[in-house]
Amino acid sequence: MCGALTYRQSNYNFADLLPLGEDDVTALRAPSADIRPTMVVPVVHNMDDESRLLEFLHWGRQTPRLPKPLINARAETIDEKITFKTAFEDRRCIVAADGWYEWVDVGKPKKQRVFFEFPDSRVFYLAAIKGSGYQKIPKQAKWEQTQAVIIITTGAGKAVTDSGHHRQPVLLDTANAKLWLDRHYQGAKQLLDTKNYECLTIRVVDGPIVI
Repeated sequence: MCGALTYRQSNYNFADLLPLGEDDVTALRAPSADIRPTMVVPVVHNMDDESRLLEFLHWGRQTPRLPKPLINARAETIDEKITFKTAFEDRRCIVAADGWYEWVDVGKPKKQRVFFEFPDSRVFYLAAIKGSGYQKIPKQAKWEQTQAVIIITTGAGKAVTDSGHHRQPVLLDTANAKLWLDRHYQGAKQLLDTKNYECLTIRVVDGPIVI
């Protein structure tokens, strides 16, 4: 489970993945310390001609029949489940973030909100898939079609399990992010078996991180 993200950078330009124009960099200057499902996140994906594109897409797939957003997919079965298989093969993408939150059980009924980041607050890439979905129009009983992303999770590494949580998003470095985006790459499933992030900083928080 990955319940909320942070993206606190004001000038990150994705230079390691794709060339961006000035307008694109300006569009990124909207930092947030509490990105929740159904909100938009910065996403990079490959086009049909293999060029890369940055877009802001809704996190979580919804439909009028299933309004609860589907926000995560399990790495272990993503290439088997009908819901995710085609997107895993053809619509892989990455989500940029610099931290994420989880709710950790500390004894019923109480839970603590825990925040994970690297010590230098660096931007990292989350493995994800994208596809069509719907977004409810605020204050209206109508839905509009949109593109949505689902973040992939895996069994947690030691740093995360020590905090009391057993799942974590799949984090990719730049080299593996490029491979993940390449729809012709045959080893994509193996890229999801990355669990060792012992240098993560973990802290209990009462609310969103202050930017």
